[in-house]
Amino acid sequence: MGELYLAIARDPEIEGLEQLVVMKRILPGFANNHAVVTMFLIEARIAARLDHPNVVQVYDMGRADGSLYFTMEYLHGADLGRVFDAARTQRGGFPLGHTITIMLGVCAGLDFAHEMRRVDGRPMGIVHRDVSPGNVFITFDGEVKLVDFGIAKVLTSQ
Repeated sequence: MGELYLAIARDPEIEGLEQLVVMKRILPGFANNHAVVTMFLIEARIAARLDHPNVVQVYDMGRADGSLYFTMEYLHGADLGRVFDAARTQRGGFPLGHTITIMLGVCAGLDFAHEMRRVDGRPMGIVHRDVSPGNVFITFDGEVKLVDFGIAKVLTSQ
């Protein structure tokens, strides 16, 4: 229902200020589907509120050429599935210390999301619902980031 693009965000007021970002937008065929648009907006709103080192950062959201989009930080690395596949080919497999570090990062990101509160202090009740190797990203700098809150469940209304 959506597609990702690698893009360069430029500030029109500050020459030379640019940053690699990932842009996610609704596929044109779903742009008029109310349910898809609602899910996309919920994902963008949830992700934009999650400011934590173990959750991908969302920068901006809007509409261009009739299509909704949001931009998020570019992560230079690979998802956990690819990392594990690469480790299987290495003698000795995946080191236990790396596994523990990754799981601590995932748990920290999930805990932050689960404990999020609305402005009035009530819990948001965010549940990711798709914590899988494809939604855990490991950067080449060693950061662990939880991505894709697209099917997250929010137990309270926004």
